[in-house]
Formats: sequence, structure tokens, C-alpha cells
Amino acid sequence: GEVQGTKGLYIKGCNADNGMVHNLVCISGSLYIVTAQEIAGKDKLWLTVQPKLIAQGSVRVESFGYVGSYVTELVALVELASRKKNESPSNVLKSVLCPRLDFPGKFEQRELSPIVPINESQRQTVNGLTH
Repeated sequence: GEVQGTKGLYIKGCNADNGMVHNLVCISGSLYIVTAQEIAGKDKLWLTVQPKLIAQGSVRVESFGYVGSYVTELVALVELASRKKNESPSNVLKSVLCPRLDFPGKFEQRELSPIVPINESQRQTVNGLTH
């Protein structure tokens, strides 16, 4: 890869169809999470990562795979940890903790992102969900 600035890098020789968003990557010995990707040419991607990049110039990039579900779990744990003692969890979190109960909230029907890898069976399941 080729680092440009502190937010992202170009990588060559990759398959853009697989998607890199929410992948855990090692760049020159430090761990990052890919937060966005853009096609930057034939077999070339621009990846935005967090935290800020330390390495500069030409770097080795190694992907450890998709960690998006772990990121979601971490966000939920941070929400729980940051609540005040008397504050109840959000309705979204309540619905996860007690799926048999119906809590008010917004439901947004939208197309699945092509960036997140999903097989046909998973797509049919998600598209079959109703509110």
C-alpha cells in the first residue's frame, strides 16, 4: 500500500468486490479498522482507516478479515458503560436484550450495501424481515 496523509492509503492488486469496510488490517505493525473504501482505478482501492495512520510512504498491508459484528458489540458495550446509573438503555438496546418485547423506534427499509460481504442466503433472510 501507499499511505497518503494520516487518514488513508491506496492499495493495489486487490479485489474490490470483496469489500474491505470493517476489516481489521495491520499496516506496518499497527492495527487499524477500515471505515470506508473507494475504487481508485483498476485493481486499486483507497481505504480510510481509524485511528490515524502512523506509517508513511510504501507499507505492507495485511487483512485479518471482517470484524464489523465485533465493532457493533463494542459500540453497545460503550453505550452501556457510559450510561448514568439511573438512565435506562436505548430502545434499540432493549430490543436486543429482550427480543420478545416490542419497543418503539424507527425502522428504515433500505438496500443492502454492496461493500459489506453477504451471500445469497443471508440476503434473502435480511430482505425477508418485516417490521
